[in-house]
Amino acid sequence: MEKAKRNEIDDRMALEFQRGSQFALKYFFSQLHAALSFYAFGWMKDRRLAEEIAADAFIKTWKFHAKLSTPAAIRSYLYTVVKRDAMRQARTLEKTVPLSTISTDAINESYDALVRAETMRMLQQAIGDLAPATREVIEKYFIQNMSTGEIAKALRLHPSTVKTQKTRGIAILKKRLNPSIFF
Repeated sequence: MEKAKRNEIDDRMALEFQRGSQFALKYFFSQLHAALSFYAFGWMKDRRLAEEIAADAFIKTWKFHAKLSTPAAIRSYLYTVVKRDAMRQARTLEKTVPLSTISTDAINESYDALVRAETMRMLQQAIGDLAPATREVIEKYFIQNMSTGEIAKALRLHPSTVKTQKTRGIAILKKRLNPSIFF
């Protein structure tokens, strides 16, 4: 899906979210839960708890849906809730120092985790937009760390076909994930 069309859909869903549409809530959950879980995992180091914190963030955010009218506002609020709740949970579990004594390094790590989570979300979205055959090869190669030969065997394809699909997928992802958006 083109970036402009996705932005249009996100904007429309944000307005529906603001109006109280549960369909819009489900839409943003499907778009953001994995990235929020990944972000929380950076604080928690416990996948199950991280996923719970991310899911709970949607419930907490939903209480203020009328105040959130843009995709950026919804994402920002969700990330803020996840960070706060994950840090609280981590502090409770590890009995660490009070939140007020967190160092600049911890703040920088939080920012880095946020950037990684958003990058992962954008990458997953771009991979999901690939043609099914190309998507399958890219996921197996980069996410499941399978070799070209293993992919060829698993998908019953010739290795050159796998290489072609991989090359095609990478080229498309490079276009869609324009590096200039990160700087």
